[in-house]
Amino acid sequence: WLALLFLALAATALSFVVQSWAQSHLPPTTAAVVLTLEPVFAGVAGFLVGEDITGRMIIGGSLVLVAMYVVELGPRHAREAELAHLEP
Repeated sequence: WLALLFLALAATALSFVVQSWAQSHLPPTTAAVVLTLEPVFAGVAGFLVGEDITGRMIIGGSLVLVAMYVVELGPRHAREAELAHLEP
C-alpha cells in the first residue's frame, strides 16, 4: 500500500502539477518539444538505473531527437528568411 500511495501521489499527482506549471511558463512550441522528448528521457533514466538499452531503442530515441530538431529549426528559420527577404 505504501508503494501504491507513493506512486499515486509523487509519480502521478505531483508530476501533473509540475507539468502544468511548466507548460504555463513556456512557449507552446517549447512545451511540445519537451513533451515529445519524454520517451527519450525515460530511456536515459532507465539506462541510469541499470536497464539494458538495445540498438533499436537508441535508433528510436535518435529519430525522435532528429525529428524534433527538423520540426523546430527547419521551417521556422526558412519562413523567417523568406520574410526578411521580402522586407525592404
